[in-house]
Amino acid sequence: MTQLAAPGANPGEGRAHRSSTPSAVHSPPVRRYVLAGVVIAVVLVALGLVHSEGGSLPQWWAGLPALVAAFGLAEVAALQVEVRRGTVSIPLNELPLGAALLLLPLPVALSASLLVLVGRALWRRQHPVIAAFNLAATSIEIATAYLVVDLLVGRAVPELLAVLCALVLSNVTASINGLGLSLAMGSDRRAGLRSTLSGTLTTMTIVMPLLVVLGAQLVRSGPYGWLLVAGVLLAFAVLYRAYSVLLRERRDVGIVQDISQVVGQSDDVWPRVAELFRQQFNARRAIVRAPDGGPAAVAGDPCSSDADLGRDVLAASTSTRLVTLSGAASPVAAALAARGVAEVLVAPLGVGRGAGSIELHDRQNQLRGFGAGDVRLLDTLARHVSTAVDNHRLLAELRGAAYHDRLTGLSNRLGFVELAASAVASSADLRTASRTCGVVLLDLGALGPVNDALGHLWGDRFVVQAAERVQAAVEEAVGPGPVLGRVEGDVFAVLLLDHPAEECVRLAEVLAARLAPPFPLDELTVEASPAVGVSVVVHSAGQPGPDVEAMLQHADVAVQEARVAGQPVRTYHEGMGLRFLRRFQLVTQFRAALAAGQVTVHYQPKVALPGREVVGSEALMRWTHPEFGPVDPEELVRVLEATGLMDDLTHFVLHDALRRCRTMLDRGLRIAPAVNVSVRNLLSPGFPGMISAALAEHDVPAEMLTLEITETSVMGDAERTLPALRVLHEMGVALSVDDFGTGYSSLSYLRRLPVDEVKIDKSFVARIETDLGDLAVVRAIIDLGRSLGLRVVAEGVETDVVRDLLAEMGCDVVQGYLISRPLDPERFDAWLHTRTVLAPGGVGRAPVSPRLSR
Repeated sequence: MTQLAAPGANPGEGRAHRSSTPSAVHSPPVRRYVLAGVVIAVVLVALGLVHSEGGSLPQWWAGLPALVAAFGLAEVAALQVEVRRGTVSIPLNELPLGAALLLLPLPVALSASLLVLVGRALWRRQHPVIAAFNLAATSIEIATAYLVVDLLVGRAVPELLAVLCALVLSNVTASINGLGLSLAMGSDRRAGLRSTLSGTLTTMTIVMPLLVVLGAQLVRSGPYGWLLVAGVLLAFAVLYRAYSVLLRERRDVGIVQDISQVVGQSDDVWPRVAELFRQQFNARRAIVRAPDGGPAAVAGDPCSSDADLGRDVLAASTSTRLVTLSGAASPVAAALAARGVAEVLVAPLGVGRGAGSIELHDRQNQLRGFGAGDVRLLDTLARHVSTAVDNHRLLAELRGAAYHDRLTGLSNRLGFVELAASAVASSADLRTASRTCGVVLLDLGALGPVNDALGHLWGDRFVVQAAERVQAAVEEAVGPGPVLGRVEGDVFAVLLLDHPAEECVRLAEVLAARLAPPFPLDELTVEASPAVGVSVVVHSAGQPGPDVEAMLQHADVAVQEARVAGQPVRTYHEGMGLRFLRRFQLVTQFRAALAAGQVTVHYQPKVALPGREVVGSEALMRWTHPEFGPVDPEELVRVLEATGLMDDLTHFVLHDALRRCRTMLDRGLRIAPAVNVSVRNLLSPGFPGMISAALAEHDVPAEMLTLEITETSVMGDAERTLPALRVLHEMGVALSVDDFGTGYSSLSYLRRLPVDEVKIDKSFVARIETDLGDLAVVRAIIDLGRSLGLRVVAEGVETDVVRDLLAEMGCDVVQGYLISRPLDPERFDAWLHTRTVLAPGGVGRAPVSPRLSR
């Protein structure tokens, strides 16, 4: 009667100790199988009684109590031995059965075994069908054993050999009975057969009967045989006790590891946890009520009703305890009766009102119940499960925080990329044709100013309103379903699968329109400047899906292009990526280019009117890139301003210009340099100090230096640039407003700013000889400058007519191709040497010559 109980397996057993489901117990195949077993048992028992030698009534009463006790002890004292990954359970039923075969008739053995089974069925409240099967199976095994002994002994086979064969055949019969029941319940046929064969052919099926026979032979050999058998049994008991302690400790450690692994899974883990607890404690049933309030999980015998799964006085226990039917108070006794059990081992999972619980009902296969060691082990395991659940919940919360935006509830950048990549991959597996994937990126461009002006609390409120509008716009344009996320600040992204490029652009236009109106924040309103970029990829079936991170980057490039172009929506194309790659390389290589001498400074002369004295020059940066060739200065300045490198460029040009100025002064020439500066330079706290230090280093008077600031920069942020301008003005540095007339000139600011010069943009100067409108604008600027006491400079002068018109209108200084193109230092020196004469006072004077006009 050997069994193999491997983890997760349910091998065929000689006796059915549990049922899988009520429907399996009540199913017609199971009932028919049990009925057939009962009929066979009756037939075999009848045959056995016919062949039985019988015995007098006193012999019956003398042997029956001892045999009942022996069968009861055998039920309790089953041995557990680890074999590979499983545990071999070795019931000791062969010992009392072997003794009965040698000493007592069939009625005594059968009565003793059935009395034990009936008592256990009543104690465990087994289902009648299962109890009937156990009684029938046991009757078949015992009757078969007696018939085999009678048959073999009658043919002159030695009695002990006949008993050995009977015990082996009894074990084989038990395995076959278990296989038949499992198949009737609907178990897998191959798994059941494999389990039965492994149990039937195991060494223990033969070893135990052989040991019984050897023991009987020793006992029959004489008085010393009893002593030898007793010594062997005592030694085995001592060794097995030590082994069982080690085995239990190993199983306890293993169950902790198994539970940790199971709880860490994302699936529904509680049924598996319940089964692990049931196996560890050899319980008839395990019920786990999860701490999260989910449905209860049941392992083992099914509950008689759903009411058993509710929370009652047992389920609400706050401590680990063992409750028995005999010593329970009325509410607890009622709870035990409702569960149909005699004892319950219960422990809480967690603390507080949301705590769960675990219940273990009735130890199976043994007459003894749960003990103090089981209470301690369950308490330890329950605490471990509670800790593992808390850790799992904490990890889930941390993962949620890492992948979701707390403010809007949308996915953050990490979450958006993960969800989008998963959606692209899963959708790609289901497609057999080319498909379209689009990312729409919306940048509101207002969160930074709101945070700076009103604080982050108002910025959060703005973001929440923006998220609501974005969600509504997406549902309006394409319906629910697209992956949506807040990837940063006030930037939102939408993933569209299998939508043509036209629909992606339409969504972008809807977003731009819905996000353009002001956002009301109490009595204030916030105006955003939405820019939307679209990135669309069409890929063939069977190919891996597009990279979501790359599509986000492309959409961001389109957003930047939309802002540069002043358009609300732009769609990415390869040319954009090349331009941004070029700009990235320019930024990363700029400082190295300064150190390598690739960046130089050219100078364009300035000539005063009407005397045509050379009064200064404008220092202009030039960079010949080894790969890209000459770099457009305006493009480079925009890139450097965006990346914070303008201070490096200004520092380089300033020192080169002052160094040239010092050289000119040493030669007796007062040619004042003009250096272009950015509004970022003016906003830098150390900029005035840097100018002062540079002037002192090159020993150049402050009034010799002119700093040119574009009109849009100085007028657009006049309040912030005003302190730096005043400091520079007090130092004596001349300040010039460059590109005057192209921006939104404010006369009030122009009057308040400490500037010394206005510079008329060349777009007006170039057409004054043909365009009366431009002529009027230039005349007005000159008159305005003269009325405010400012020097007026005109750039872009290319013809004698334009120069003469400017002289007639009273313009102070001109520069342009008529005078000279920007020249490198050597050519500028040569130009000065060949086209100027030294005027009185050391000022370079251009000779009156027609060559100046060419």
